[in-house]
Amino acid sequence: MDRTHVQMLLASAGYYAGAIDGIAGPKTMTAVEITEAHAGDGSSAWPTARRLVAAGQRVLNAQGFEAGAVDGWDGALLHKSADGRSSPFPGQTYPTGSVTGMPSAVYPFRTAIRT
Repeated sequence: MDRTHVQMLLASAGYYAGAIDGIAGPKTMTAVEITEAHAGDGSSAWPTARRLVAAGQRVLNAQGFEAGAVDGWDGALLHKSADGRSSPFPGQTYPTGSVTGMPSAVYPFRTAIRT
């Protein structure tokens, strides 16, 4: 999962309205910080690259994809969700964390006020 993918995911969740340019600038990092605040899992102390992947994992899980544990590491390929969707980006699969189900930390995304 690269920075462009993370930006696309954050935008699809309503957390990011900047350019999809692959640059982890202030708007991207503000969106990442929003996901971290909702998760409350200490991931804000991780290196930037890992924080970006974790934000993508949170959004994927919240959207019904089985991205697995939010650990900030690329791992096993994204598996189909319960409704049969296989990738958030048509025609491709993307590496995410191991598949373990939706962690409780992503539930706030379903009801969070998006800015």
